[in-house]
Parts: sequence; C-alpha cells; structure tokens
Amino acid sequence: RVYLAGAVGSDGHTYLMLSWIRIPQNTTSADAHVAFEFNQGTSHCPSNSPLVARTTNDLLVVYDFTNGGTPTISISRWIDSGTCEVNSDSAPCWGPQTTLGSSVAEAQVNTGDVSDTVLPGGGPATLGENEFGEAGIDLTQALANLTGNRNCERFGNASAVSRSSGSSSTAAMEDLVGPIPINLSNCASPTITTQASPT
Repeated sequence: RVYLAGAVGSDGHTYLMLSWIRIPQNTTSADAHVAFEFNQGTSHCPSNSPLVARTTNDLLVVYDFTNGGTPTISISRWIDSGTCEVNSDSAPCWGPQTTLGSSVAEAQVNTGDVSDTVLPGGGPATLGENEFGEAGIDLTQALANLTGNRNCERFGNASAVSRSSGSSSTAAMEDLVGPIPINLSNCASPTITTQASPT
C-alpha cells in the first residue's frame, strides 16, 4: 500500500508526504525501491486503461532503501529530448535523477513495530521492522532545484511502482498501485482580504 498527502506550510511552500507499506519480510535488511509517479495529464493510455499518458515535466519521486541503511529520495522529470536516466533508453524518457538533500527531503524506515491505523477495510495492523517507510519533501524547493525556477505546476494523477532489488530505475517492476486522482500543486494560493467601507 502507499499513502500520499500534500499541504501548504506557513512558509508558502508545498509539502509532499508519502509512505509505503509492504508484506512481512524474511530479513530486516531487505531492500525497498518504490517510484511514485505524478502526472499532469488526464488522457489514458490506451484509452481503456487506468494508466495515464505521460507528458513533459511529469514528476517521478524515487524512494530507495538498501541493506537497512538510510533511505534516499530522488526526483526526475519526463523529458522529450536529452539524456535519459537509463543510458539504454532514448527520449521520451525519465531524465537524470537528482538526489534531494536533507534540507529538502527527509525519509525514514521503521526500526521497530508500528501500527497502521488507517488500513483500508479495518485495522489497525501491526507492521514489523522495515515494513513501513515514509518521507516528507519540500516540493516547492525540490522543483526549483531541479529546473532552476519556480514555475506553477499541477499534478492530477499519482501511481506507485515497487521494484526488485537493484535500483528503482532499472530493476524489474513488482507491483503497481493506482493511478489515483490527486490534487497536488506548488502554485501560490491567492490571498484575498476584504475590508468594510465606512459608506
């Protein structure tokens, strides 16, 4: 399962929170590689599929957790031309990944039992060590670091893919969650103030 949420902070930045939950593991050092994809478009591909066609500047957030270490968060853009993250690919493709520093993103995987209290269909459920991972991302800053500007962007669909051991870019796909509708935007919200007129 995956969980997604967005919020606007007091600094005006958009924050993206995401998490994943997996089945009980045979080892506490089992890797986890999850790619969260955010699409701007709404056209399905093919037309009767739940999958949404990718468009330029769609966003890929990559959560890599290897050998029980500290997770890393990276982002990538869907590009029409240029260098691809996977050397054997050609555009259109996911562009080179940028690893986000601790001032932009934080991630952690549980080191002890935790309770999933929002389990669909009931709960709670107890999750063992390394079965739950979460991250918080300053999306406004992450996109600015990636593109060099702060263009207004809106994403209306999201999906997540788990990958086998290796890297989330090249390893075999294991599971797909979604796509699901989401209202995620780094656009500034207008502030409207009204004041009564003495007349």
